Amino acid sequence: MTQQLLLFLKTYDFRKGILFAVLGFGVFLGGSFLFPGTPFPIAMGMGILLSAISDVPGTKKHNLIGIATGILFAIVSFSLVHLTKYNTWLLLTTISVLVFFLSYISIFGLRASMVSFSGILAVALGFVNVGPDADFYKSAIFIIVGSGVYILVNSIINLIKPKQIAEQLLVECMQLTADYLKIRGQIALTKNRKPLLDKLLGLQIAINAKHENIREIVLRENANAIGSGYARRQLLIFVELVDILELAIANPINYEDFDEKFKEYPRVLLPFTNLLNTSSQLIKELSFKISHHSITAQGNELRKILDDINAAIEDYKQHVNIQNRRENVLILRNLADYEERQIQKIETIERIIADDYTFDEAKEALEPQRFITSQDYSLRRLRDNFNFSSIIFKHALRHTLAVITGFLIGTYFEISNTYWILITIFVIMRPNYGVTKKRTSERVIGTVIGALVAFAIIYITDNHYIYGIITFFAMIFAFTYIQRNYLKAATAITINIIFVFAILTSDPFNIISSRIIDTIIGAGLSMIFNYFFWPVWESKTLANFLQNSLKANENYIDEVAKIYIEKNRIITEYKLSRKMAFIQMGNLHAAFQRMTQEPKSKQNKMPELYEVVVIQHTFLSAAAALGTYIQSHETTEASEYFKTYINGIKARISNCLALLSKEDTTKFDFSAVEKAHKYLGNIYKELDQEREEELAAGQIAISKKLQSNLKEIRLVYDQLGYLYNLSQDLENNMRKFVS
Repeated sequence: MTQQLLLFLKTYDFRKGILFAVLGFGVFLGGSFLFPGTPFPIAMGMGILLSAISDVPGTKKHNLIGIATGILFAIVSFSLVHLTKYNTWLLLTTISVLVFFLSYISIFGLRASMVSFSGILAVALGFVNVGPDADFYKSAIFIIVGSGVYILVNSIINLIKPKQIAEQLLVECMQLTADYLKIRGQIALTKNRKPLLDKLLGLQIAINAKHENIREIVLRENANAIGSGYARRQLLIFVELVDILELAIANPINYEDFDEKFKEYPRVLLPFTNLLNTSSQLIKELSFKISHHSITAQGNELRKILDDINAAIEDYKQHVNIQNRRENVLILRNLADYEERQIQKIETIERIIADDYTFDEAKEALEPQRFITSQDYSLRRLRDNFNFSSIIFKHALRHTLAVITGFLIGTYFEISNTYWILITIFVIMRPNYGVTKKRTSERVIGTVIGALVAFAIIYITDNHYIYGIITFFAMIFAFTYIQRNYLKAATAITINIIFVFAILTSDPFNIISSRIIDTIIGAGLSMIFNYFFWPVWESKTLANFLQNSLKANENYIDEVAKIYIEKNRIITEYKLSRKMAFIQMGNLHAAFQRMTQEPKSKQNKMPELYEVVVIQHTFLSAAAALGTYIQSHETTEASEYFKTYINGIKARISNCLALLSKEDTTKFDFSAVEKAHKYLGNIYKELDQEREEELAAGQIAISKKLQSNLKEIRLVYDQLGYLYNLSQDLENNMRKFVS
């Protein structure tokens, strides 16, 4: 618990929360002293707020450009609202154009979304009374000054602590990877695997996101400094983490067959689970070392547990009829190989952290730009999406209509703080109904909880010093959790706002009731417009996610085959295909999860879709198992039957793609796969017979070559059969889904 708290206090989000709170209070107090009775301190606070919003972790260049662009949009929005607010029709036109444009540019990704949010929030802040209307331009200048203060202080901190963002991402990635390993260990010993598989898929989405962020910062920022010590160590740790994820995802077994094969002696699996649990704990400990800059080497008990695994396999051989269970022993041996590879990766990270590792070339840095997902900022993208087939275009339209409706309601009913309704819509409304629904519930619940807490404190005391202290800490946690946990953020934001007004006004209880009412109005409008105005239901878009995932898996299995066929093949293309397969699988599962949050009437063929998603993930695991084995072992020459199997698997995937596109399926001769299956099975039987002959001749210890060949043919034979059966199941379920 203490370690987790220390990690939290070192996060970039917490640092940003501290920075916002300190600067906000400092500017307000300093500005009040230098400019008493003027609204300029509030304007400077707005500048700090708007800068902090568009402060997204990334390279120094991208970070600075993002903040500067956000402030530019904010100043334009703030000024235009002030200039037009006394002409209703002109004001409505201004709000419509600004909200639509700023919502629309979020098509460029996360950073653009936060930049646009700075501009959109400034639309609402334009209604805040910051002094005489004639002096609004002075307020705009002080917003720029506040932004400059934030950029200056943030830049100084980045110079003092240049490693913090990359370190945080690596630590968080290691923590998530550790959780993944722990759950993977639990799956083998349980019968009800669905909840655990769902957790694994969710974790994979989070890990994929961390990998993309790390590539952005570690690879792009350090592309010209890979030779430097610390950048090199970060890169090497990241490469090992990617490989650890592949090994964790790699699943060389069919669980249903697995249960059947080892039901008579399940205790043989216990040391495997123990090793995964211990590996998980060790990775977390290593993440603490990175966070605390500790380079002390320490021993670990993973090798001892690996010895326990080998002893358990020998014990298993003594308790079963080995002639009938030799196949099971080979499965266990292959599992042990995977675990040993995992241990090697963890030990490598341990040595890198202890600064006891040399490597002539950082693997993924050979072609770093190829592993970075570049963002397309071309104007053509805006033009191409300016139609009703674009999700973002429809979102921008409905967002604009919801904001205009909220403004008209606030004006008609003479609500004192209409901008609270607008801010609620800005914060809650998202392109997808499911995400909007989730944020709506979190916003309303957080607002109610925050209001109740504030009410209780205000009822107990009217001490403004206590109010100020509470406001300070609420500001910290509001910004810390805004991207991590919106429920907590909404609670902290509500507490912060109420106590600010409690200090400035004499009727804080009226503020509490107004805050709740305005939040409910804004949340209700968000839900209504997302449901009735050009709604985006995941059932209509899932075909695209399915198609992308299928193509990525097809390319991945093709690269796996190539590194088996071409023994000396450079694995860059393999790693790129692996990266894309992981990302597209995560995108597919995320879309499915969003669909589960939509109304039942909009959830089209959920059981069939769930089967497709699960099979896709299982296929990816089996492909990763085959790929990791091929990379880590010397293998025999690939036969034509291996190629036939691969072609059969790819043909099944092509059929799935054809079904999604309503096209004719392939005319592949699948009977050839049956012949390949029999051929590989016969090879295994011949090797098995050779082992029987060794035993008959009194040779107890198996020869290394025969053992290696047996393990290879067993795993390749099993995995190819498993992958083909999965591709066949995938095609059958796809037919049900599209029918």
